[in-house]
Amino acid sequence: MGLFLSGCGGGSGTGAPVVPAVSPLAGNWLIVGPMPTNVSTPQGVSGFSLAMSFDVTGNNIVAGSFGSGPCAPPSTPPIVNGSFDFVTASNGTIAPDGSFTVQSPDNVPGDSLLIQGKVPQVHGDQFSGNYTASFTSPAPSHFAGEPCTVSYSGMFTATSFPLVSGVYAGTGSTQTITNGVSTVTPIEVQATLQQGGTVTNQVTGISAPSSIALTGSIHVQGFPCFTTGVTNPARSSGVKGNMVVATFTMDDGSTLSLSGPLTDSTEAHISPVSLVVDGGKCGTPPSFVSLRQLDRQS
Repeated sequence: MGLFLSGCGGGSGTGAPVVPAVSPLAGNWLIVGPMPTNVSTPQGVSGFSLAMSFDVTGNNIVAGSFGSGPCAPPSTPPIVNGSFDFVTASNGTIAPDGSFTVQSPDNVPGDSLLIQGKVPQVHGDQFSGNYTASFTSPAPSHFAGEPCTVSYSGMFTATSFPLVSGVYAGTGSTQTITNGVSTVTPIEVQATLQQGGTVTNQVTGISAPSSIALTGSIHVQGFPCFTTGVTNPARSSGVKGNMVVATFTMDDGSTLSLSGPLTDSTEAHISPVSLVVDGGKCGTPPSFVSLRQLDRQS
């Protein structure tokens, strides 16, 4: 996936490497608020929410997006609150006057996003523009298998929120099967997450700075097969708007994938949180765990 990778920076041949200036557009933005959520509810919420994370290299933009809002199946209500997670990155360019257009790929059926705006003058400033978005979301159970479809458009004034950085902790429970015996056990999770840094393209081997990439480690108590893990450089981890997505390689060789949305711009909570364990002794078949939330530690 190219979502969390950006182009390579330049350097001088006679001295220290030249560190390119970070664009005021790079980072996390709430395009249409409040923060999107991945909780499906029987009643639709009022309005569409969209958050985006921008990676800028020169005049090239790579963006990850997450949204939510009222939607309905093609036949009849109820209207519910659906979430819309773009798997494939959107791309765009910045014109000489600072205006830019970011658009999702044409090869993703049912999902499209077009953002037009102008890069803010300084870091932290708002920027305005317009958006057009349409989504097909996986069907909630009360839709009887029908997809959730929606289309939105309008103008926006985007506000920035910080790069993710901190230690997030929470508790939950999991059901594991060992030697044919099923056991429900409490678990404790503590994840250290840092957005931004240098990432390496696994195809080209080129390292480059990224405002979207996420690195970190995780400590888990309660699973009988592992306790610690670190983000896996061979699998993408990053922030897509307010959606945190991290993939860890655990000390038993299994893969633990963590995902969940930030609830507000203070980034104090990730809620709800999904954990998927694949491989190893506890992830064959894959194990799924839901946590109410992870709280950032002071």
